[in-house]
Amino acid sequence: MVFSGDAVIGFSGLADAAADALRQRRITFGVIEMSPQKGAAELATALDYDILRVHSITVEEMAGYPVHRAVDRFVRAARERGVRLLYLRMIPVAEEGLVEANATYLAQVREGLRGLGFIVGAPEPSHQFSTPVWRLGIVMLGMIGGLAWLVQALFGLPPGWFWSLVVLAILACAGMLLLSAGLTRSLAALAVAAIFPILAVGWTARGLTASPSERQDFTAAAGRLLGAFLGVTAVTVLGGLLIVGLLGDSAYLVKVAQFRGVKIAHLLPIMAVAAIWLARSTDAYREHRGVASEDMVDYHTGDTVPEWPALWAGLKQALSGLIAYWHVAAALVGLAILAMLVIRSGNEAADAVLPMEMELRAALDRFLGVRPRTKEVLLGHPVMILALLLAIRRVRPGVWILFAIGTIGQVSLLNSFCHIHSPLLLTGLRVLNGIWVGAIAGLLLGIIWDTFCAARECEPESHPQRILDFDEDDEEL
Repeated sequence: MVFSGDAVIGFSGLADAAADALRQRRITFGVIEMSPQKGAAELATALDYDILRVHSITVEEMAGYPVHRAVDRFVRAARERGVRLLYLRMIPVAEEGLVEANATYLAQVREGLRGLGFIVGAPEPSHQFSTPVWRLGIVMLGMIGGLAWLVQALFGLPPGWFWSLVVLAILACAGMLLLSAGLTRSLAALAVAAIFPILAVGWTARGLTASPSERQDFTAAAGRLLGAFLGVTAVTVLGGLLIVGLLGDSAYLVKVAQFRGVKIAHLLPIMAVAAIWLARSTDAYREHRGVASEDMVDYHTGDTVPEWPALWAGLKQALSGLIAYWHVAAALVGLAILAMLVIRSGNEAADAVLPMEMELRAALDRFLGVRPRTKEVLLGHPVMILALLLAIRRVRPGVWILFAIGTIGQVSLLNSFCHIHSPLLLTGLRVLNGIWVGAIAGLLLGIIWDTFCAARECEPESHPQRILDFDEDDEEL
């Protein structure tokens, strides 16, 4: 049963009674995705998520929707989002061709579904699935490990303090799970989504680009560059898998419940990475780092040196400098990019997608089977590879901007795992396609950069301020 209007039966306190009535009559409740109805979540919960997800295109949309896009949309809903009931409205065409046009339309949807292995018939609700609390506790150890890594990287705690903090975090999470497992898993998933991209780009990227090496041409450096990119991406993927483990439940699988904090998970890592790499590009950061290596390990004692004082000093120096007009322009561009990122996050942002991009997405779907995220292959991953190249070569100005932009790809990658209602295999293929297509685009971008620098004959002597001189013998480009 699919309800019309903006509310379902049982809305306003009668969800349990409505659920009992539906069960007695063996009626399955259909939840319309992307069209929230009042009381739908409560009724689905009362039915123990024994429901069907429904996809529909509104009358207003159908009026100007090309047939091929409508067919693609229904097929994608079944393949990518676990929809099992398609509510098709007829195409508004001239009366004399009404039957033929709609018969062709229905046949195209049917063949598209069959081509993917679906059986067109009477759908049944998905099997119930839930993760026991003790398994959630095991998965949360991964979140605690990421948090401990971040804290230790910033503050360099002595072993006694560090392990005491870890034990306290474990006890706190265990208590929260016993009190409210649902709220705890949501908070833990948000923490993972915020922490792991920061760890990947803020610290893994530095570790993989820190060891000094002689100046190599791009071809010779490509292997190390790809290794660094894959290492950064692996940390982000680990965070994504932790989120899958945390949100493994029927409520998330049918999207009655969904990942909370999408905007925070998109913005916080980008802003944090920008601040971290901006601070590292300053002279004040190097002075406060003292005798520590780039991995913040004391050369003499081998102890971990807290990085937070150096980061704070670097940020203060960077923010106390004179502001030029181009700084204001760059800030406005950055804010515009962040605003667009927020607007386009989530399925409800379809109106923000340009028609040309829709065609590109459809082409990638046909060519790759599962299309990668556009912002990964055209922006995030290529720029991340360029940022890693500049970090390897000790280039100083602007690298923090590139790392911040590159983080968009990592955030998008992790966000793919937050769509629990999508099949995990499909998400994995989407991420994998994004990695290899983005890597190719990034290598091409690196070649273009090298060609540009060769044409300018960049030399350390002529541009000494462009060198991030960690050691006296570091070279520029």
